[in-house]
Amino acid sequence: MMHPIKLAREIEERYRRYLQTTFYLKDPVLRQSFQEALNAGHLSKGPYLEATPTFQRGAPPSQLFRDLLQHEPDRGFLAAIRGELPLYRHQEQAIKSVVDGRNVVVATGTGSGKTEAFLYPILLHLYQEFKAGILGPGVRALVLYPMNALANDQRERLGEICGRLKAENSPLRITFGQYIGETPDDENDSRRHARDHMSQRDQKGHSIIENGRVVHGELVLRSEMRTAPPHILLTNYSMLEYLLLRPDDSPLFDDRRARFWTFLVLDEAHQYRGAKGIEMAMLLRRLKQRLREGGREEPFRCIATSATLAGGEKDKPAVAEFAAHLFGELFDEEDVILGETVPMPESRSVRFVREDYQMLSRALEANAEAVAKLPSLAASHGIAIPTTEEPAKTVGYLLQQDNRATQFRKLVTDNPQKVRAIADQIFDDLPEAERIDALPELAALLLRAEDPTTGARLLSARYHLFLRSLEGAFLSFYPDKKVVLDRRGEGDTALFEIGLCRECGQHYLVGKIVHDKLVEAVRDPSRDDFGATFFLPLEDEPLEDEDEDEQKDGQHKDHKEQYKLCCQCGEIRRSSAQLQCGHGMEIAVLKQKQAEEKEDQVPHCAVCGYQARDPVREVVHGTDGPHAVIATTLYQELREGRRKVLAFADGRQEAAFFAWYLEDSYKDILSRNLIWKVVQEQASHSSEGSSLQDLSTGLVGVFRQKNVFPPATSDLQLRRKAWLALYREFLTDEPRISLEGVGLAHWAIKWPDWFMVPEVLRTAPWTLSPEEARDLVLILLDTMRTDRAVELHTENDISLNWKDLSLQASQMCVSPVEKGKLKHGERRWAGKTGRRAKFLVKLYQRIHPKASEQEAIDAVVQLLRTLWDALRQYDDNAPTASDRVLVRVNDARRLNPDWWRLRYIGEGDPIYRCDACGRVQAVSVRGVCPRHRCPGVLQSIQREELEPNHYRLLYEAELPGSLRVEEHTAQLDKEKAREFQREFREGKIHVLSCSTTFELGVDLGDLDTIFLRNVPPEAFNYAQRVGRAGRRSGHPGFAITYCKRGPHDLYHFAEPQRMLTGKSRPPALALRNEKIITRHMVAVALSFFFRAFRDRFSTVENLFKDLSAPCGVSDFIEFLQSKRPQIEETLRRILPDEVTTQIGLADGSWIERIAGNDSRFALAEAEVSSDYRAVRQFEEDARGARDYKAAEWAKRRAETIASEDVLSFLSRKAVIPKYGFPVDVVELDTQRIQQNQEASEVSLQRDL
Repeated sequence: MMHPIKLAREIEERYRRYLQTTFYLKDPVLRQSFQEALNAGHLSKGPYLEATPTFQRGAPPSQLFRDLLQHEPDRGFLAAIRGELPLYRHQEQAIKSVVDGRNVVVATGTGSGKTEAFLYPILLHLYQEFKAGILGPGVRALVLYPMNALANDQRERLGEICGRLKAENSPLRITFGQYIGETPDDENDSRRHARDHMSQRDQKGHSIIENGRVVHGELVLRSEMRTAPPHILLTNYSMLEYLLLRPDDSPLFDDRRARFWTFLVLDEAHQYRGAKGIEMAMLLRRLKQRLREGGREEPFRCIATSATLAGGEKDKPAVAEFAAHLFGELFDEEDVILGETVPMPESRSVRFVREDYQMLSRALEANAEAVAKLPSLAASHGIAIPTTEEPAKTVGYLLQQDNRATQFRKLVTDNPQKVRAIADQIFDDLPEAERIDALPELAALLLRAEDPTTGARLLSARYHLFLRSLEGAFLSFYPDKKVVLDRRGEGDTALFEIGLCRECGQHYLVGKIVHDKLVEAVRDPSRDDFGATFFLPLEDEPLEDEDEDEQKDGQHKDHKEQYKLCCQCGEIRRSSAQLQCGHGMEIAVLKQKQAEEKEDQVPHCAVCGYQARDPVREVVHGTDGPHAVIATTLYQELREGRRKVLAFADGRQEAAFFAWYLEDSYKDILSRNLIWKVVQEQASHSSEGSSLQDLSTGLVGVFRQKNVFPPATSDLQLRRKAWLALYREFLTDEPRISLEGVGLAHWAIKWPDWFMVPEVLRTAPWTLSPEEARDLVLILLDTMRTDRAVELHTENDISLNWKDLSLQASQMCVSPVEKGKLKHGERRWAGKTGRRAKFLVKLYQRIHPKASEQEAIDAVVQLLRTLWDALRQYDDNAPTASDRVLVRVNDARRLNPDWWRLRYIGEGDPIYRCDACGRVQAVSVRGVCPRHRCPGVLQSIQREELEPNHYRLLYEAELPGSLRVEEHTAQLDKEKAREFQREFREGKIHVLSCSTTFELGVDLGDLDTIFLRNVPPEAFNYAQRVGRAGRRSGHPGFAITYCKRGPHDLYHFAEPQRMLTGKSRPPALALRNEKIITRHMVAVALSFFFRAFRDRFSTVENLFKDLSAPCGVSDFIEFLQSKRPQIEETLRRILPDEVTTQIGLADGSWIERIAGNDSRFALAEAEVSSDYRAVRQFEEDARGARDYKAAEWAKRRAETIASEDVLSFLSRKAVIPKYGFPVDVVELDTQRIQQNQEASEVSLQRDL
């Protein structure tokens, strides 16, 4: 079982380690201070532990149905609904109330069986009709879902029930159908994959088909549902709107078929608040009226379910009022059904100790010795245990007598608290260090132990952990120099935000000068004073010139201004002026030039010269990196078989991007992890290291062993993937986190027999030892690898080009040319200010401390020339051109990768760490750091002395293998979404990155872990999301929430219990929004119109007839006037009494409101006609100009306008209700070719 406390600790530790690795500070004092700030606990809250209440058990369906029917139900029917399993008391109450003809609201928690509360009375009603001989085609129950994922879940459950009915040979036959957007029209509907739907139905085997008609099971085609409507209809509110409007769907309601409609079910009813609630209330009133007109005479039975509608008994009146307004039906306070929880037993004097709990845990694992000790444990405490052969019930009985276990259950049920506080209270008799580990042991025991009477688990628990993003890092100089993570700090001492060079870790002060004070930078781009200024503290930092061979034309050295800064109060003035504060705590700082394109960035680091996008960054970060750290940790730490994480984000794009980002970043980590495993294994066979060919062979074997790629991947594909991974590592864009960068391996050259150490290095002025000279040549050639001056060599049948590597830099070559303009893609070998020369100057001055810089430069240039000639001469001795160390590219050269080896660095092997930049090196020549422009000294250390590095530990770890991540958002193809849902439930997908599609009551099986990538908008959203986990008894749920830098997230991070314990207030509906009501009036009137004139329905052209001179609105008005009494009567039955006068039902002005010149319908007609006429004119003009391509485009565009589906058009133009978000927006038409006055007036209208 998952150990939640250890998991929480591991996530917190890895997150801290990731931040420490990501934000390197060159200054050792600040680096240590930053680490201490990260470890201070400001970035995490929790974990918290809560227990969901155990609900009272009631009678099983077999007994309840027998009592309600007054006779024994069919055995097959009871078997199909698992009739021997006891119901919860609230389920039993709901079923009784519905059977008695009452409307109900089932407002119980997540995972409390709300579905059975409405499904069982529906099934019982069908059974009763079957026994009475009146169960024929026709809808009896409509179940409305806010999203299709829920309907998919219910569809599968109904299929299983139908399958069991069929397997039991029950004479009861029921039908159900899911009518949504992707439901095929008929068997020939290839666009909606009709044949696949029918084939899947056949494969499941749940249905019975006689004479070509489904008489039992699922109806998967719209034509099937129209011909013989299903008993249970599943849909969403958008589709219900279309069903009421579309003439082809009239058979569901008309010709007396409406008389069978009985149940109206709204799942997740808390969703219907505000405008969305008004829309749903109007839609339900329209549906009921349509059904009454279609023959329904009996009352409806309305059922609403929600886990978050009510916070307790006090909310019942408000919930009943909400439901009454929503359905337009009577709901009393007693119709609101809450969960009845099992009362906790009274505390007893028995108090087990930790060793007793450990023994009870072993007993639950069927340890014979532990089971044999249960009677003696009971006897020692005076407990008489009941006779049972089930250890879980024996252990459950013992724990029910235990005072500590009872106190624990009482403390955490519906009351989330910090684990530390709970542990201190429950295990006050243990040493403080042991308490926190003892608590999850007791929780795990209660999760598996069973009530001896009911068989229910004694505990259902969920852990909650909150992490927050860094808001920045701030430097305090007084009284001591240190880094803090909270801008507020302590006392009145000034705090300065710091930025760090991404390359060398140099810190800068970031802010703006306002009234001679250095204050916080302005990050809002909409403000006139937007921007940030960077100041380099002058603490003996050398400032470097730019590289001659990298400097761009016309680029000059920055003009920098020196300032004085008071460290205590933040006063800042030019160096020529005196500070006025008198604190005497001043330092010198150098103002940096701003980047031309960014007002809150600098073009490069003034210390190391690093240039890139945003080279000096504040200590803040995006969310994807930390999110990947968290998700990777969860995947690595969760147990095999339960490695599933549901990751929520509020936005579709965020969810979709994270799915790609997580899988891609994990592939990089896994690739390095496996390369290192291969290097480690091959190190025992060769002291020279592994060639790329060796590595490729080993990597292919590991790929197969770990099942990294799909089984169908060919040998050739695997070898190509291995070469890609190796070259990406050899030429990495991420040197700091590469295998070499973290100190696990290093790249070296296997020197050919014809290579000799150039004599120039052994003699004055260099006088290096043979080993030093060889290492120096390696360092210099390695700079060519950094320059990407590398040829690509692979096996003969593997083809790679540079673009395949997806590297940021282009392939280069190194030229001996010292002056003049370089060719494209060349670097200088001996440029005076290039990285090779800079390094050698440092080395020369280390050898000759008194030498002038010019003397050093002269010696360096001469050395580089001599080395180039020597290397060229050595290569002339190579047997063939392909055996050379340097590959010729005209007069330039590239490295031949065949000579390079990756060497394993063992724990006892010496390595070197720079005391300035912190980078790890495998070789050292006189302690000079080879990193460009780094002034540091290399110090010899052992690998185990390195500071913990997030990436190094991942590369060394035993990773579980490939990670599969998929997105599940509303923009995903529906069939693909259903497939992902199924595969996630089966454990084939490890991380499902979703938007809000799974927030509601979808059952995802044995899911333990939820990852919320931001704080949800409301407490009920949080409860719904975390409620997806821990729904299977015996395993705790674990929810981790990452709080972003926004005020909403940080507000809730400050006090997580606001989100954990917060209850949403029951929604209140007032049906007074005229615009919403008007849209529903139009929909009612159009429903009459389309049933009368079916030929006007299908397309825009059918609706408006001649689009050049449309008559849709005028015909509609004429129809309304002719049918005014009938339509007005319908509207009066639908609309609230208080709005009938203001919308014009009394005097007939409602017709002008919905179809007059200013109506949405008339504006839509004017706009589509304008567009159509413009495009036809464009076509005519193009043909006249013989521009036939443009004319053909215009013709197709006109056809597209004319053939648009009428419902899509009316919904898009907000003529009829549109239930997506947002509803009322200005349309962007990218195809418009003419902006005439009429079109502009129409398109710029907003109906908010």
